[in-house]
This record gives sequence, C-alpha cells and structure tokens, in this order.
Amino acid sequence: MSLKQLIANSDNIAEMTYNALWQDYLIKWRIEHNKNRPLGDFHASTLADKKFCLVKAVIDEIIKTKDEATSPGTLAIFLNGIDVHNKHQRFLKDTNILVGSEKTYYSEFLDMYATPDAISNFLGRTIIIEYKSMRTELFYSLKEVPYNAFCQSQIYMYMTGIPDAIVVVENKNDQVLKVYTIVFDLRFALNVIRHRLKIIECLREKYIPIDKRLCSKPTKKCKYSEYCFNTKMIKKIEQRIK
Repeated sequence: MSLKQLIANSDNIAEMTYNALWQDYLIKWRIEHNKNRPLGDFHASTLADKKFCLVKAVIDEIIKTKDEATSPGTLAIFLNGIDVHNKHQRFLKDTNILVGSEKTYYSEFLDMYATPDAISNFLGRTIIIEYKSMRTELFYSLKEVPYNAFCQSQIYMYMTGIPDAIVVVENKNDQVLKVYTIVFDLRFALNVIRHRLKIIECLREKYIPIDKRLCSKPTKKCKYSEYCFNTKMIKKIEQRIK
C-alpha cells in the first residue's frame, strides 16, 4: 500500500506513520538482503513446489532480476519466517548440537545451490534440519510432513551426502512443534532433480516449453500467465536466452 493510500484509509496518525515507516523498512531490508546474492543463481527450493511449473521456472531463469519487486505483505511474512529460523538455529547453538546453519552447497553439474536451514548432531548422528511455520488452523490439520519441506529435505540429502533429516514445523500462534523424520528416497530425489535438467535443456535449446504449462487458461495467480498465452511474447522472451 502506498503512502497516499495509507493516508486515505486511516484517520489514526500513529497507525499511518508506523505503517509507512514499517513498509519503508521492509523495502530497505529486501535490498540489503539481496545485495550479495549473485544474479542467475538457481536454488534447489525452486523445485520443491508441489505444483512445479516448468514454463514458469524457465521464464524465471530468463527474465528474473536481482532486486525483484515484492509486496510489503509478502516481505513481512518472509521476514517472520527468517526470525523462526534464527530462533531455532540459536537454540541448536546454545545446546551445543549445531554443526552449521545456512551453509551453501553447490552442484556444478546441476548449476544449482542448496542451503539447508541447519545441520546438527542429533540422536547420535549428523542430520539436516528444515524449519517451517504455519497458521494454527493449518498446523492442527496437518497429517504429514508438508510436501515442500519433504522435497527440499530429499534434495538437500542428495546434494550434501547426509542421509538423515528432520522437518520441524512450528505453529505461528502458540509455538507448538511437530517434528517429522525424513528417510532418504533416492528415486524421489532424482525425479525432482530431473526438473532442473529439463530447465537446463530448455535454456540450451533456447525454447520455452509452453505445452508443459499447468494452466489451461490465463490466471491472476501466476505472474507469467500473460506471457504463456501470448505467442509473440513467448518468442520475444526466447530471443533473450543467451
């Protein structure tokens, strides 16, 4: 929301001012957070979407920017998630079971990075730990480990060579935890990683596989929907592939 909109929608000067300062802080935080992130890096978490779209992933590789615009609301959610990670990483460190946190692993073959939330000495072995947080209604209806966390864990175990992982899910409302043990599944990991190989193939062959799009018609839920259903736009984007 812009400052003009804040003023129009609020007669509380304290609320208006605080919100304006908060949004300004979030924007500055995003710039600071991304300034050392090399442009073009592909992170393994991109593959962890249950509704992974090859078209979106390929277009992302072509037209993404180093400082992609993100709404203040989304930034606030992201920042809150980082706070959860920091809290648990501090807990691991203070209890002397932390091996490392946010360590970067790189696969030259896949040209892909991975950053497990934490690696810990836990229950007598070295394990990967992934942290997730969610609203209370989702948390208490959770029947199994969230797919994206399971998927990330499998990729991280593959890339690090560490065959054990747990996923810790925290309720945002009351901070209750659920902990899931993840067994390494090589077949699953390779099936997910094949998405990355397909992306590399598309970039090498300089084409966008619009026949693989998930949507049957344009939708506001996808930021690239307008491109997918516009042949001329697709051709222009393909011409930008180096």
